[in-house]
Amino acid sequence: MKTIVLSCGLLMFFSPIFAQNIGKDTIVSSKVLQDVVVSASNISRIGDHLVIYPNSQQRKHAVSGFGVLENLNIPGLMIDSKSKQVDVMGLHATLYLNGQECDIKEIQMLRPRDIEKIEYYDSPSGKYAKDKLAINFVSKQYRYGGYVQVDGQQTLGYAHGDYNVAANYVKGRSTYTLFAGENYEHVNNTETWNHEQYLFPQSEIDRITYDKISSRNHQEYMQFRYQDQKGQRYWVGKFTLVNIATPRNISTGYAQENNLTDFFSNMQKKSLSPKIDLNANLPLGNNQSLTLGVHGKYSANSYNRLYQESPYEARTDEDEKAISFQLSAIYNYFAKKHSMTIEAYHYHDIWDADYSGNCDLWQHLWKGETLAFFSYNFKPTKKLSLKTRIGLDWLLYRLHGDSRFSQLSPRLNTTAQYQIKNGMLMWSLNLANSNHGMDVINRAMININSHMAQLGSSDLKKSHDLNTYLYYIGRFGKLNVSAIGQFRYNFHPVTDSYYLDESNEKVIKTYSNDGNSQYYSAILALQYKLAKFASLSGDIRYNHGRVKNCWEKFNNNLTGNLGVNMFVGDFAIKPYLHFGKKTLNESTMVVSKTPVDYGMSCSYSKGNLYVEMQVVSPFKKQEKHYWLDLPIYSYTKSIKDQTASQYANIKIAYSLDFGWKTKKVEKDISKSINSSLLRVE
Repeated sequence: MKTIVLSCGLLMFFSPIFAQNIGKDTIVSSKVLQDVVVSASNISRIGDHLVIYPNSQQRKHAVSGFGVLENLNIPGLMIDSKSKQVDVMGLHATLYLNGQECDIKEIQMLRPRDIEKIEYYDSPSGKYAKDKLAINFVSKQYRYGGYVQVDGQQTLGYAHGDYNVAANYVKGRSTYTLFAGENYEHVNNTETWNHEQYLFPQSEIDRITYDKISSRNHQEYMQFRYQDQKGQRYWVGKFTLVNIATPRNISTGYAQENNLTDFFSNMQKKSLSPKIDLNANLPLGNNQSLTLGVHGKYSANSYNRLYQESPYEARTDEDEKAISFQLSAIYNYFAKKHSMTIEAYHYHDIWDADYSGNCDLWQHLWKGETLAFFSYNFKPTKKLSLKTRIGLDWLLYRLHGDSRFSQLSPRLNTTAQYQIKNGMLMWSLNLANSNHGMDVINRAMININSHMAQLGSSDLKKSHDLNTYLYYIGRFGKLNVSAIGQFRYNFHPVTDSYYLDESNEKVIKTYSNDGNSQYYSAILALQYKLAKFASLSGDIRYNHGRVKNCWEKFNNNLTGNLGVNMFVGDFAIKPYLHFGKKTLNESTMVVSKTPVDYGMSCSYSKGNLYVEMQVVSPFKKQEKHYWLDLPIYSYTKSIKDQTASQYANIKIAYSLDFGWKTKKVEKDISKSINSSLLRVE
């Protein structure tokens, strides 16, 4: 389901938002806990996080944990189901289910009735210390019984469907779960206009193209899961199999240079990935715990690309095997005014790829990364809490035929949080680094057309990121306010780079990270309670981005969002409006302009049946614009994407319980592909 939640109600920060009695609360927390400030019947702060109990209306008008998160109406919260990301006030939030990391897709099988509470870590520590923000869904624990649940979503306007089934059985401390599902998308009328300029020393090529895209893709998955749990002690084993395929992605159109010629391209991709996950949590007394994780994944991937423009033809085929495994251990110690965490991680990846066609090449890359951290959290007063996390990152990799790369880098995160009248103020500073996979560290050259080719790079530095922000939340009667000012400086970010291959009369697109980038942003988000059953929320966002590599690009943008949440009996209505925005992609240096986006969702919920319909930009077809302006290559492009506007989604879900009530087990399916496939479009 394409879900765009407007910026709405920072419930996790703002106790009053959760206090709005639009329905009788299903759970009211009355337990007195140490270091807890209770500001409403369904929200409280415990140390570094807020504990939230969704009320009856927020549960009723949702089909999944994802829907509950939407209904919390959090100001500054943006959810994008396509990119599978959640951010609050511009900060990426990591999602967890019962303390296990997941993504948006994985919580779509979490029934709202089975959510005991939601933990929001605005100053993460312990097992969440690696995250900027963390949202943990905690499900109720039952002893015996089971359920079968089916749900389906179908799009009207283009062919897209998402269908899932889950079966769960609980007996005592053991839980057995089986998930299966399919997702498909057929698109026939996406139109693209592109005006390119290739600036060679002796000549200038002016090229205009128009094409229509017809694509077919589908995903199938299954997962078997076993969990053994007794109190806080548990271990979970999962076996997952995911198949992803794009058997058809055909682009047909014409290109005009000196003459008008027809062109044809087709890109086919497929991946089959089995995965095994083992997680365990071991309490070590009343104030200590140890969390362990072992993960292994194998991917068999293939890629076929054909481009024809008489008399030119380019063909590239790739068969790849990718293996990855991860190990983690996290030790936590808790005391009255302080806590300590020790973390250790190791990530290892091996890629083996055979290229044929115009590029005849064998590539082999192994990469290992080991990280160790020590965190200390201290609360000197009731209002002030301090956190410091220091660590080391050791990165090793080697591309066959090149020298081994090895580098040891420091990591640092420090946070100060202070409770003030009517709210909270928080400052954070983070020093991190990033590295790259075989889709970048590669010597394969792929011909795009007769004038351009794409080439990987095996000579890249390690990237370092410095990020700091100041964050405020507060409440003034019915008005809730959230604001953030953020600055980020990236040393050696990977960006697209272009150079001239004069001997072959081509522009070569590759990767470089000799420069830096800067990003400034300021966001103000508001939420106002109109009535017991309705609230209005919105935000205004400004950002400035600048990238300096071989060339320098910058962009300023001012945008905002508006939305209303209304709950009336068995019905919910949620109209929204996203204002247009202009964005600089820091990795491609391409500026994009997105027009105003609007829509509305309406839902009906009664008993075990849930029905929802969403319409997206019904009155105007969206047209997005992109442009790149460099001394040797430039283009302006416009795309009318059939999947961006003038469509509707219908979703139906039904669940059937048997035996006694059981806990809902979350779908934990990662559909990401571990691949070196060069991203040539």
